[in-house]
Parts: sequence; C-alpha cells; structure tokens
Amino acid sequence: MPVTARPARRIAAALLLPTLLAGGLAVAAPASAATTTTTTTVGACNGVLNQLAVRGSVQPNLLLAAARQNAALIAALQATKAALVAQKSSLESQITAAKAEIARLDAAEAALQRRIDEGAAELERRTSTVTELNAGIAAAQSELVTLSSAQDAAQAQLTATQGRLDTATAELGRLVDAKAAADREVAAVQGRLTAAQMTLDAAKKASLAADAAVDAQVAAVQVATDRLTAAVETADGTSEAVETAADAVDDANALLVERLATAETATQALTTAQTAVQGAKADLAQAEAAALVAAGKVTDARAALSTATAAQAAAKSAADAKAAAVAAKQAELATLKTPTYVTTTVTNQAVVDQIAVLQKELDAIKGNADQRKQVLRDQIKALETQKTTTTTTLVDKTAEITTATAELQDLTVELDTLTAALSTATGVTARAQADLDAAIAGKNAADAAVLGRQGEVVRLQGVAADAQAAVTAAEAAVAEQRSVLAAAQEVLDEATSDDQAAQAAVSAAGTALSAAEGDLAAQRTTATAAAQAVVAAQDGVAGLEQELAAASAEAERLSGVVTAQQGVVKGLEAQVGDLLDRFNALDGQVTAKENELAALQEKLSSAAAAVAVQEDVVADLREDLASAETAETAAAARLTTLEAQRLDVIRQIAAIDAQIALGGCVA
Repeated sequence: MPVTARPARRIAAALLLPTLLAGGLAVAAPASAATTTTTTTVGACNGVLNQLAVRGSVQPNLLLAAARQNAALIAALQATKAALVAQKSSLESQITAAKAEIARLDAAEAALQRRIDEGAAELERRTSTVTELNAGIAAAQSELVTLSSAQDAAQAQLTATQGRLDTATAELGRLVDAKAAADREVAAVQGRLTAAQMTLDAAKKASLAADAAVDAQVAAVQVATDRLTAAVETADGTSEAVETAADAVDDANALLVERLATAETATQALTTAQTAVQGAKADLAQAEAAALVAAGKVTDARAALSTATAAQAAAKSAADAKAAAVAAKQAELATLKTPTYVTTTVTNQAVVDQIAVLQKELDAIKGNADQRKQVLRDQIKALETQKTTTTTTLVDKTAEITTATAELQDLTVELDTLTAALSTATGVTARAQADLDAAIAGKNAADAAVLGRQGEVVRLQGVAADAQAAVTAAEAAVAEQRSVLAAAQEVLDEATSDDQAAQAAVSAAGTALSAAEGDLAAQRTTATAAAQAVVAAQDGVAGLEQELAAASAEAERLSGVVTAQQGVVKGLEAQVGDLLDRFNALDGQVTAKENELAALQEKLSSAAAAVAVQEDVVADLREDLASAETAETAAAARLTTLEAQRLDVIRQIAAIDAQIALGGCVA
C-alpha cells in the first residue's frame, strides 16, 4: 500500500467531521490521496486574511473552510514541521555533545599544562645533573693527563734499557748460535768421515759384485734370443685364422643390417597406427565429455523450467486471489453507497437550510413576540435534534465509505503488483522452455558425435593390430640373424685371442731380449763405476780427517766468549725488571683513572639521553596542548553554528505553526 495514502485520507476525514457538525457542509466525498497540492486556496485564504487584518481574529467556520480546502498543504506543513522538530532535536543533541566536548577539552588542556610544568621541572633537574657530571669528567681527565705523562717517562726509560738488553741478548744469541754451529760442524765432519769410511768399504764390495753380474748377464742374453725365434714362427699361423673368421663376421653383419631396416620400417608403421588410435581415443573422450556437458545442460534446463512453471502457477494463484478480493471490496463499497445514504444526505442539508431560515426569522423578530420566539426556538431545537441524528448517521456511513475506498485502493495496487509479477513469471517460463529445447538439440548432436568417434577408434585399432603383427615377424628375423652373427663373432674372437696371444709372446720375447742386452750394458757400466768409486772414497777419507781437527779448535774458542756475554745479559735483565715494576704500578693507576672517567662518561651519556627524552616529552606535551586548543576553538565554532541552526529551525517551526493556525493561509 502507498505510504502517503492513509495519512492524507486521515486528514480529510478529520476535517470532514467538524464541518458536518457545524452545519457548514452537507455532503463530502472521501478524500483522495492521489493528488496533493502545496499552494493555498486563494478564495478561502482571502477571507481569512481580510478578517485577520480587520478584526484581528478569524471566525472558526471560516478557518475550518480554509483548513478543508488546504488539507493537502496543511498535511505537507505538518510533515515539514515534524522533520524540523526532528532536526531541532538532532541539533540540540549535537549542541549538548559539543558543550561536553568543549568541557572535556578544557579539562584536557588543564591536565596537559600541569604535565608540562612537571616536565619542565624534571628537565631542569636532569640538566643540573649533566652539568655536575661534566665538571667531574674535566677533573678526571686532568688527573689522567698527569698519570699518563709519568707513565710515558717510565716507558721511555724502560724502552731504552730494554733496547740495550735486546742488543746484548741478540749478541749472546749470535754467539750461542755460532758455538752451536761450530759444534754441529764438528759432528757433521765426524759423520761425513764415518760415512766416507763406510762408503769405501761398500765400494770395494760393489766392485766385486759388478764383475760377477756381468758374467751372469751374458748367459741370459743367449736364452732370450732362442725364445724370440720360436714365438715368431707361432704368430705366422694364427694371423691367417683371424682373416678367415673376420670375413664370416662381415657377411653376417650385412644381413643383420638389412633385417634391422625392415624391423625399423614396421616399428614406424606401428607407432603411426598407435598414435592415430590414441588421437581417436582422445577425440572420443572429448566427444563423451561434451555429451556429458550437454546432458547436464538438459537436466539444468528441465530443473529451471520446473522452477519457472511453479513460480508462474504461484503468481497466477496469488493474482486470482487478489482479483477476487478487489471484486468483493468493490461490491462492499457499492453496498455502502445506497439510495438511503443519498436521501439521508439530502434530508440533512434540507434540515440545515430550514434551521437557517428559522434562525434568521428568530433574529428578525423585534419587540415582545415571546410566544412566536418560543415556537421558533422549539422548532429549531427539534430540527437540531433531527440534524444531530442524521449527521451522526452520515458521519458513521462516511467513515465506512472512506475506509472501504482506502482498502479498495490498497487492494488495487497489490493486484497490479501481482499482475506484473505474473507477467514476469510467464516470460521466465517461456525462456526456460526455449533453453530446454536448445539443450536437448545440443545433447542429440553430442551423442551423434560420440557414435562417429567410436567407429573411428575400432577401425584404427584394426590397423594397429596388423602393424603389430608385422613388427613381431621383423623382430623374429632380426633375433635369428643376431644369433648367426654372434656365432661368427665368437669364432672371430677366439681366433683373434689366439693371434693376440702369439703376438704378445713375440713382443714379450723381443722385450726380454732387449732388456737382457740393456742389463748387460748396464752391468758393465756399473762395474767400471764401482772401481772408480773405490779410488774416490779413499781420497775423501783423508780430506775429512783434516777438517775435523780444525772444527774442534774453533768450537773450544767460542765456548769462552759465550760465558762472558751471559754475565752482561743477566745485569741488564735485573735493571729491566725494576723499571717494569715501576711502569706496571703507573699503568694500574692510569687504568683505574680511565675506568673512573669511563664510568663518569657513561653516566653523562645516560643523563644527556634523559635530558633529550625529557625535552621530547615536554615538546610533545606542548604540541598536544596546541592541538587541544585548536580542537576547542573548532568545537566552539561548531557550537556557534549549531546554535544558529537551531534558532533558524525554531523560527521555521513557529512560521509553520502560525500558517497551520490560519487554516494553511500565509499572513
């Protein structure tokens, strides 16, 4: 039902009732909400405004007439007033919230100012701590400079003494090394002498052994010559057998190549046929998948058609039921507007007119015509009673007609909505039927494609079976020829092995002869060298005996020099020990002062960091205070704007109330 229909009808009924009771209206049709005017009726408003201007007040019946004629405008004004009242309430809520926000911001600013004052005091305390630490660090640095100077002086003296000690120690080391070198030279000469004597004895023995080896090697060369001659004769026979077996292998290999080519051709044909079968199967699978998709579409289309048909039936049933309700309400309305209703309306108007005539006659009587006045009053009273009865009947009947008319309008709107829904459902059903027909046609085409692909797969499988048989036969021929080739190769391998063994024997015999001859030459060279070594060893022993005597004398001299230098080094080591103790003591004092300075600097770093942190805290608080002040200024401006808007709304409401009080006329 339209949301504006009932309020408009209620306003019309509310205006109709007091009008009938006042006698200013005989019959009024039910108010219609279909049209709404937003302008005042000029005729009625002229009368209202003229009386207001002349008398300062307006007769009630004139206000009622203006209100009746301006019912739509009054309803619109009341709706506007309701919206303005709601806006006023919203603005008052916003004003209250704005005042609360300003109070909250005032409290926040006070709290921030207290925190800023506290932060500034803490910053001053931390800055004082940094100043005290800087003074302590300056004093510690001065003491450290004094201790470092004393330590540097001790270091210089220690360095000089250590230099002399290092020089003396180096000289002692050099002398000790020279003494050790002299001792090593004595031992080395002694060792070389012993080795030379052993070499001489060995050289004599080697010379005798070399002469015996030369005689034995001459006999070995003769044996190797005899073995080489026998091996050459055997190798000549095995070479001929290898050539015969190689020819047989070449013939078998050529035939195998021919049969392999035949098998390759058959295999390629089989591969081609198998590929075709796989492709046909893939096509068949695609066709079957397409058929399944088409079948699914048919199922979905049937389900959609069933749903659409059910929705159409439900929409038709609802539309039929609503049409029946409209017909029933029309009959009810026709029953209410009976001739009796019309007659009562006319009678009521006649009574009203008669009362007006009698009242006019009564008002015109002058003097003491009390009897006539009483008669007229009695007649008017009787007519008033009659008018009250007929008016009550008309009001009740009019209310029933108004209600029935409103309900008929609601039912008509609902029937139109259901009729539109039925039309939409009918269109959906038609489209669902068309979709089902298209899906069935697609499924039939997909099924035909599946049958065609199945026949192609069967045909290609037959071709592949023939190709497989050809491959099997070719592979059997290849296997047979491989056996023939293997047998020929085995004969060749045996002949080759025998020939290789014979050739190896010839090579080994030749190598053995060459080695024997080479050994004979080497043995003769060794015998000559051994004789020469005996002479050389005898000369070496004599020279080494002279070197040993000279080296022993030098080692004895260096031993005395080393003893004297050791005394010098011990004196310097004592001086270095005293100076090192003094330096270590000063170093301990410097380290302690450095630790003290480091601790002070660490405290200074922490204190400086605390100052920086506190400065940031105070700066952040001041920024927060500035933000709060800005926010409070914005809130105050918003409060001013809201209060101005509220006053404007109040003025608008007052203007609407004044216009409604004048029956919708603008003063």
